[in-house]
Amino acid sequence: MMGFTQDGQLDEALVKARDRRLGVSSKRRRQSRSAIPMPIPIFGANSLESGTSIQTQLRQVPLKQRPT
Repeated sequence: MMGFTQDGQLDEALVKARDRRLGVSSKRRRQSRSAIPMPIPIFGANSLESGTSIQTQLRQVPLKQRPT
């Protein structure tokens, strides 16, 4: 799942309609968050850039019994 992270990724008319419907202001929210510093991306964190990804696998295993 991905989120919108840059301007222009979402139709502005949709944003305005959502703001009206929910009674919020995206512009004011953006202004209130302007003091939050932009983090520096960690090299290799974006698997789309490296072409590799780590995946986990669920599997069922028997439990080890403790000696009684």
